[in-house]
Amino acid sequence: MSCPKHEIQLTEREMRLLDFFRTEPFMPVVRRISLDTPYLILAGEDYSDSLMWLQLKGLVDIELSAPVEGGDYSVYPESAVRGSASLTARGQEALDSLDILGAQ
Repeated sequence: MSCPKHEIQLTEREMRLLDFFRTEPFMPVVRRISLDTPYLILAGEDYSDSLMWLQLKGLVDIELSAPVEGGDYSVYPESAVRGSASLTARGQEALDSLDILGAQ
């Protein structure tokens, strides 16, 4: 019995963020105190919205109480609550599918 594949729509920015997980399986994120939402800066750009969409799609897990040991939090305010983001099993499958489709 085979499982039907579920198609996931991703924006170009979401695909770019997934691609960052190839080299950084656990990404440092912080919680914005004023909005109580995750905040992610990569290569000088704010990927917070894309991160939240990937979480809603079940591709990323965000743990705002589990900082990345040795993670670089220097781009964030010192007072921010440190956390992490990582791919879920579904997120890894999506990343593998992008490889197969040649969308790197």
